[in-house]
Amino acid sequence: MPFVTAKAIPTKYAGHFFRSRLEARWAVFFNTCGIKWEYEPEGYALPSGPYLPDFWLPEVSLRGPNPGVWVEVKPEYPNDEDERKAVELSGETGYPVIILAGQGFLLDNGTFVGYQIDATKKTDGDDAPCNPKYPGYHVNWDDSMSLLRCTMIHCRHVQFEYREASYWYCPKCGAWANNFPFHNAAIAAQCERFDRRP
Repeated sequence: MPFVTAKAIPTKYAGHFFRSRLEARWAVFFNTCGIKWEYEPEGYALPSGPYLPDFWLPEVSLRGPNPGVWVEVKPEYPNDEDERKAVELSGETGYPVIILAGQGFLLDNGTFVGYQIDATKKTDGDDAPCNPKYPGYHVNWDDSMSLLRCTMIHCRHVQFEYREASYWYCPKCGAWANNFPFHNAAIAAQCERFDRRP
């Protein structure tokens, strides 16, 4: 699905002023999922200059048990500069970065388009680093990522993972994980009418 670039509409939601309606829709998605999020919590002095990440998800992981992931929202596929900044952010903070491309919650079956960037892991040799300060960074492109929740009541861990079902297990307790709880959140994000919110 091609992305359409248009001027961002600043939007108020949940006590925050978002720089774009797309960012606000992702906040609706996270809220409806019951996922704790922080919007632009603090800026960082990266090697390429000052940077203010969009979202911090302190209780969500990227393909593993360790919580904490940055989320960047882009209206279209990220360019080389977007990737470079994400690599720097991951390398400087020690947490992975997900770049969500477009209105990913519009895809079927609870999947979305995203880049996974982790400068805390060694590359498998397929990717050349875009910044020599982070020679071991790992970057993956996935046009069908899923947000999964563990099915065990005592765990309920949430993680970003590939859509492929063989990956759908909880990295903390080993139980089955699925994306079913997030389907309604996708609908809520699509249907939110911010102009009606007081």
